[in-house]
Amino acid sequence: MRNQKPQQSKLFALLRERTCCVLAILSLLFLSGCTGNVAYNKYEGIPTRGWLRADTMKFEAEIRDSATYESYIAMRIDNSFPYVGLSVIVEQSILHGKDKPKILRDTVNCELIDKHGNIKGSGLSRFQYEFPVTDMALSPDDKVTTKIYHIMNKDTIPSVTEVGYVLRKVSNLPLALPNEG
Repeated sequence: MRNQKPQQSKLFALLRERTCCVLAILSLLFLSGCTGNVAYNKYEGIPTRGWLRADTMKFEAEIRDSATYESYIAMRIDNSFPYVGLSVIVEQSILHGKDKPKILRDTVNCELIDKHGNIKGSGLSRFQYEFPVTDMALSPDDKVTTKIYHIMNKDTIPSVTEVGYVLRKVSNLPLALPNEG
């Protein structure tokens, strides 16, 4: 009987070690699966004074795979944001090698708070949002330069803490490029 307890302890230690290894591997697989289709994801901080109309956020993404991509504007605000929404211009310049860049310009009306006063973003005191902009066909070595600025009546928009740009790969079959806008 004395010999049985040390063997059980060794067995439990081995099981714990293997369980930890399996959990670690599963965690890595889960995390890599969540970001597997994200080709670009970057945020720029907004000064505490607020987002000035003249403060254009600029992002530069280099493409590695031929595919169709969805682009998104991403935003983080704090719980003192005074409006229900925010209107922005998103200008995407797609450079294909030495060709003249294709310019895609979109107005995105970001609804941040619904008509009942409920915050639509995720978070507790700071809220995160993503708003779709456009789909585009991109090739290896393409460069997408994106500029984002607000077009609100007020020059300074408070409580926006960060603005970002996200590209997600949705298909390996590229769509035709959108017309110049």
